[in-house]
Amino acid sequence: MLLDVYVDPSCPWSWVAAHWLTEVREVRDIEVNWRSFSLLLRDGDHAPAGMPPEIAAIALQASRQSLRLLRLFEALRHDGDTALIERLYFAWGSVSSRPARRRHQSPGSSASSPGNMRCPSG
Repeated sequence: MLLDVYVDPSCPWSWVAAHWLTEVREVRDIEVNWRSFSLLLRDGDHAPAGMPPEIAAIALQASRQSLRLLRLFEALRHDGDTALIERLYFAWGSVSSRPARRRHQSPGSSASSPGNMRCPSG
């Protein structure tokens, strides 16, 4: 089964879901086609209501940086090197989403609740 999965490199939830899909892929017959998605392009530079200004500034900066990575994704797709898209995304995510991943992997902690983690601009 081929799955088109849209990821925003700046979104910690995108990272968690992508990481989970790679684990599922080991036990199910699925192929993942990583597709580009930008919360910044979808939402603009507006922070969600209630987001502290200092967090909003970090989220906006991460979203802007992720546009560069998405351009690389599309260049690799154009060149037919889709396997490298996955490697690049996970290399980026292992650095940029590390705090989100730790929260996700800490059972029982309140920070692992979906309500306590938000994607930038989402």
